[in-house]
Parts: sequence; structure tokens; C-alpha cells
Amino acid sequence: METFFTILFNGISLSSILLLASLGLSITFGLMRVINMAHGEFIMIGAYTTYLVQNFFIRFLPKAAFDLYYPIAIVLSFCVAALFGMLLERLVIKRLYGRETDSLLATWGVSLFLQQLARSVFGAPNVNVSAPSILNGNLEIAGVVMTYKRIFIIVLVALCLAFMYILMYRTPYGKKVRATMQNRSMAQCLGIRTNRIDTLTFAIGSGLAGIAGCALCLLGSVGSTLGQNYIVDTFMVVVLGGVGRLAGSIAGALLIGMSNAAIQFGTSANIAKALVLFLVIMFLQKKPQGLFTIHTRSLDEGTGESLGSALNEKRKNIAFALTVFIIALLPLFLSPFRVTLVGKFITYAIVALSLDLIWGYTGILSLGHGVFFGLGGYGIGMYLKLLASGSSLPDFMSWSGRTTLPWFWDFYKTAPTAFFMILAVPSLLAFALGLLTFTNRIKGVYFSILSQALALVFVTLFIGLQQYTGGTNGITDFSTIFGLPIASMKTKYLWYYVALIVLILTYALFSLVLRTRCGKVLVAIRDGENRTRFSGYQVANYKTFVYCLSALFSGIAGALFVPFSGIISPSEMSISNSIDMAIWVAVGGRGNLIGAVIGAFLVNITKTLISESFPEIWSYFIGAIFVLVVLFLPRGLTGVFADLKDLAGRKRLLGLAQ
Repeated sequence: METFFTILFNGISLSSILLLASLGLSITFGLMRVINMAHGEFIMIGAYTTYLVQNFFIRFLPKAAFDLYYPIAIVLSFCVAALFGMLLERLVIKRLYGRETDSLLATWGVSLFLQQLARSVFGAPNVNVSAPSILNGNLEIAGVVMTYKRIFIIVLVALCLAFMYILMYRTPYGKKVRATMQNRSMAQCLGIRTNRIDTLTFAIGSGLAGIAGCALCLLGSVGSTLGQNYIVDTFMVVVLGGVGRLAGSIAGALLIGMSNAAIQFGTSANIAKALVLFLVIMFLQKKPQGLFTIHTRSLDEGTGESLGSALNEKRKNIAFALTVFIIALLPLFLSPFRVTLVGKFITYAIVALSLDLIWGYTGILSLGHGVFFGLGGYGIGMYLKLLASGSSLPDFMSWSGRTTLPWFWDFYKTAPTAFFMILAVPSLLAFALGLLTFTNRIKGVYFSILSQALALVFVTLFIGLQQYTGGTNGITDFSTIFGLPIASMKTKYLWYYVALIVLILTYALFSLVLRTRCGKVLVAIRDGENRTRFSGYQVANYKTFVYCLSALFSGIAGALFVPFSGIISPSEMSISNSIDMAIWVAVGGRGNLIGAVIGAFLVNITKTLISESFPEIWSYFIGAIFVLVVLFLPRGLTGVFADLKDLAGRKRLLGLAQ
């Protein structure tokens, strides 16, 4: 019984934290169709506000008054985070309503900006917040030790829930919010000022995230990445419970928190988190609308917007040929370090092509493509590590106490079998996920969030299974590749042109696919999935095929990347890397293969130059660039050609009319 009550308390405690962090996101996501990747930064803002209030009391007030800082900090955390949220909504979000994927990319840029702002103001090291003396200590009941801090957080969550319930169901404002969620156009016809509702609701949701940050100060130190540790969990709570439903958020948080506590009792924290997220993904395959559904403004419908540029096929091919020609000549003028760097960018361009194939041409935004890239990288990394180790076990396995090689490493002992696994593993994973997801007609933002969760599952697993994967440090210390010393520049130059050839073949193959009947069906799915299905096409089969093809070439890109970097680690699978991939495509112009290539090179070159010139503040520039591109160049750089062509056409028509 003691074990049961321990698991119960730990589960409720974890659930309360998840619920507090996701409470505001549930309402804003359901109301405004905004995937706010900066929600975690509002948690961070609340935490740093608490830190500042604490320091103010320490410096200017007597010690006897110190404990009073925390209730004041709760109020100020809400107000400051709400103010930041209001500014974000007025300056950025209001221009992106109805553009879910663009809101994701723009708020990711805001997230980078706010994280850098926190580092500039408070420094890179984490800071500590002292709890009020009344919250120090614990309560023991029936052998279960319950800290006062966690009990307080549970009570705080209950108060926030009561506040949200009264606000949403017992006030005129709440009625207006629910009316806007159910039918925005009708609400406007009835005189509801929906723009004001959007701003206030987004501010309240941000303020609740600030309170979550204030509460998290009691459990650990405060840093610029505090909120990023919870962003995927909060989205999964919202989607599992049902978008826009208060009861759904409670149920989702309890299910995830209790399951995590129960599984963690018999395993490690990393394995428990990965298993819970995997179970949630499987559940959402059958019930994508979550436990509780609400009739909102079609969150799962696409925009049907055509995103192709004004460049015709011939001009695209000429532009690509010119780009390849320039890349081929670069080793003649660049230092060995720069050549290696450009080699990495070539592999990024292959990933960008793969993502553009499913996003730009099929309307599938994957925020987990880093998983396929990483699996391909681990495939060649395992092969190279076995070559370097000879007859011995890889060093990280010996350090972890293993005495035998794991069975699945046997597939990477020879080059042919390793190459087969590099192709097979990402493809089979994509096939399994795609078949389940697309057969159940999961699409739009729901698929994006599920793919994001998939990335977190794999990162967590690869970190937790250290004796098999090298953990956080990954796999490194390679010696040779196909008989050549991997560190020599001769090998780097050779691998550079191998990667360039693969880039050319990838572009040629994807161009060929898009010219076929299959390619035309993919574009039709992007522009109107239901119409395509009603026309007799097996939409799920087409989407599964193109998803597998995209994963296959992402895995190849990951395999090409490792000899340039000399290491493969779970960070290559991270959510941030996957979002970066989407940003490459968005900047270049999705629905345009040459745009994906240009975007991959341009973004990474810009990031490299800025980080070298301004190493301490480069995130400001990168975040601002992402936001500005999304706001003012929604079709990317290649879309500028379409705009110029349209402008020239209008001028000609005006001239003829005159």
C-alpha cells in the first residue's frame, strides 16, 4: 500500500505541473489555431519574474518579510507573462490567424529571441530561487513522504482551475470566448469583438504559463531553456484531452502524469517518459480529436493554398545547375574547415528536399524529420565505430559494464548490411507511422504535433539507453571509412563530392516523381485532400508512399553527415533540429525544390556567419529573421519571383487599358 500511495502522490504531483503548464495553451490553441512554440518561454518569464521579486525582497526589505515575496511573485508572474503575451499577439500572432504552420515557425523565432534575451539579462548559468520557509519540509502519511512544495503546487493548480472555470463558464467574457471558438463568423455577426477576445485570451493563457514558471521555481533552478523542457508535454496534454476543453486538459494531464509515475517506478525516468509518449501517440491514432471534443474552426483542415513559384521547370533546373556548379567550385577557394562546413550544408539541402516533398507538395508538415536524419547517422556511426574498435567492444559499452555486443549491432559489422540498415530503418519507421496515421486520417496540426512527440520519444530513448547508443555523448572516435582515414582532408574532399552527387540525384528523382501522375495526385492532396479522396484516389497510400520516400532520403542525408561532423548524437534528432529543417524550406519557399536547396544553404550560412561575428547574441538575429520571413515573405524567397511577375503583369494590363 505504501508503494501505491507513493506512486499516486508522485503521479498527482507530476500531473499538476503538466496541467498548470498546459492550461493556457489549451484555450489559446483551441480558440486561435495558433501553435505557439514560445509558450515555454512564458513559463521562463514567470520563473525569472519570481527570481527578480525574490532579489528585491532580499535587497530592500527586512528578512522578516521575505516569505511574503512568493504570493506577490505569483501575481506579478501572471501579469508580466500576460503583458508579453499581449505584445506577441498584437505584433505577430494577429497577422498569422488561419496560418497554423506559419504561426509555428514565427513563434519558434520568438522563442529563440526570448531565450537569448534571458541569457543576455540574467547570464547563461541557471539561477536559484529560495522557497518561503513555510514550504520547506514535508508531511508523512502512511509511510508516504509528501513535500510541502508539491502539495502547494497541487493546491495552486486547483485554484487556477477554479479561476478558469469561473472565467469561462460563469462570466459574459467566457460566453464570448466559447462562442468565438465554436463559430467565429457568427460571433462577429452578433457584435462580439473577436480581435479583443483573441488578445485577452492569449494574454490570459500566457499569464497562466507565467504562474507555472513561478511554481517550477520551487522544484529546481531557473534557466533560459526552462520552458523548452515542457513544451512537447504541454502539447500532448492538450491534444490528448481535446483542444479547448478544460475537462480534457485535466484528464490528459492526469493520464500522462499517473502513467509516467507508475512506469517510472519500475524503470528509469527517460524510459518512462518515452513509453508514455509512445502510448499517447498510439491512442491518438484511433482518437485524434482527444478524449473530449469540441466543435471549433476545423483545426485539421488545410488552407489549400498553392505555394509554387513563378519559375517554370526549365528555369528551376537552370537555377539548380548553377547552384551545383558554384558548390562544386567552392573547395578551390575555401579552407578545409569551410569545406567540411559546406559539406554539412549539402546534407542539410538533401533533408530540405525531402521535407519539401511532403510539406510543399503534399501538405504534410513533419516536425520529427530529425529522427530519420538521426537514424541514418546512427547507422553509419555504428558501422564506423565497429571498424574503429576492431575486435573489442565500443568503449562506451565497456564503460557501461557490457561484455557482449548487442544483437542489433551485428547488422552493422559489414558495409553492405550497414548500408541496407541505413535505408531500411528510417523507411520502415516511416511506413509504420504513416500507415497508422494516414489511414486514420490524421492530418494538419495534429500530425505535426504527433511527429514532434515522436522526436522527443527517440531523443529520450537514445539518451536513456546509454550502453547501446552512447547516451548524450553519442558515438564518435571514428578512424577510417572504406579504408580511408576519416580525418584526412583527402577523404573530406572525396566525401564532399559524394554528397554533392547524392544531392543531384535526389533533386532529379524528386523532379521525376513530381512530373508523374503520382506527383500530380500529391499536389491535389495538398490543395484539397477530401476532394482527392472523393475522386477515387487512395489518399492514405499516396501519403504513406511519399512519407517513406522522404524518410529514406533523410536517412541517407544523416549517413552522409556523420563523416563530416565526426560524431552522431541524440541532439541531431531533437525537436529544434526538426523545426530548423522546416524553417529552411519555409525561407527558400515550399512547393519549390530549388527553394528548399537555397533555403538550406542560405539559413545555415547566415547562422554560421552571425554566430561567428556575434557569438553572444546571434540568436537575436536568427529569431528575428525567422519572424520577418514568415510575416513578410510567406512564400519564401522564391515566392518573391511570383510576386514580381504578378506585379509586372498588372502593370502591363494597366498599360493596355490606358
